[in-house]
Amino acid sequence: MTAGGALESVRKLWTQLRQRGFELSPTDLDALRLALLAGFGWDSRDSFRELLVALWAKTPREAQALRALFERLNWPEGWTAPTPAVLISAPRVPRLAVVDPQPVDTAPVPTLGAAPGAIAADTKEPRLARVAAGLPPWPTADVRFADARLIDVEMFPLNHREVAQAFRRLRRPARIGPPTELDVDATVAMRSRRGVATPPVMVPRRGNNAHLVVFVDVAAPMRPYKPFVDMVCDAVLQAGLLRRAMRLFFHELPSSVAGRALLDELPVDGFAPVLDPLLARIAPTDSGELYLDEMLEQPVALPELLRSLEPSTAALVISDVDAARGSFDLLRLHDTLAFARALRQHGVSIAWLNPLPRALWARSTAAQLARHVPMYSLDRTGVLRAVNAMRGQPVELERAL
Repeated sequence: MTAGGALESVRKLWTQLRQRGFELSPTDLDALRLALLAGFGWDSRDSFRELLVALWAKTPREAQALRALFERLNWPEGWTAPTPAVLISAPRVPRLAVVDPQPVDTAPVPTLGAAPGAIAADTKEPRLARVAAGLPPWPTADVRFADARLIDVEMFPLNHREVAQAFRRLRRPARIGPPTELDVDATVAMRSRRGVATPPVMVPRRGNNAHLVVFVDVAAPMRPYKPFVDMVCDAVLQAGLLRRAMRLFFHELPSSVAGRALLDELPVDGFAPVLDPLLARIAPTDSGELYLDEMLEQPVALPELLRSLEPSTAALVISDVDAARGSFDLLRLHDTLAFARALRQHGVSIAWLNPLPRALWARSTAAQLARHVPMYSLDRTGVLRAVNAMRGQPVELERAL
């Protein structure tokens, strides 16, 4: 590879990564230039690719996307080291000694930047060891490796970092843990009251005491969105910096069938009858089961869950609510509102994220549910608004529950 031959491919890769949400700037291009001047990434095409991963990828998902996009670009066939004139002014990179029980190659090591055939004068510099022997060759003659250019690279409406940053705004400041912080005002007040020197007053350090429960719908219409929903949940649970966060699964309804006698009083009017006349009379339901796994094999009783929730807990529900089918289910709307009312009864703030854009909610259960419960599209703006709703900020609804 020559510097001029790969420059265009590097620019294309940098542009594609920025389009996929990578936080890259011209400073990152300069970091790549300095690394190449230092002699990194010239051994092979794979070495250059891993250098890009080390410099530009911040998470395993970003590393996977970068490697896949790298394979799709046209890189030069020849991979040669830079010219000596380029490396004369580059900083010297120390070699690393490899501990190996096998004999070490004692041949002189050429100095970085020296002319071909030149030998380093400093023979005390550590030399690289040969590859360890004794292991049988790996039988890969009949193995068919996948073409990296055909790997499907995910491109979601928002990335892992954006989700994590949004949910870090879900904060309930409180002093948690052992007393390790000095309370100056309390210490001064105690000494002034007693008139003698007293031990300092220590208080716990202030931290985030936010609790979050994520309810994920695993019904058939949600299967196309599973990788996206999994990424969102992983970002919330792993990087959201919440004191307590858990994920539970359900199938279409997060609770069992509630009392539906009220529906007999509802006149059928139009395609999607509204529940406004009966909204205040919908009783909360705490019956049913949720599950700890996606296969719905480890049940958790809903009454037990509600009793374990502390006040000011936030609840996030991720479901399409019939928007993927474009259908309306009056019974599902009724039972979902009964479940939401049960959460509200236990002091839980609730928000809903729908993987489908709002334009596709029309004439579906989701459109009616969004009139009573804060529901947003699963994109950057929707996630920020959902976090604001769970923080207790006022939400404009057509007919609040």
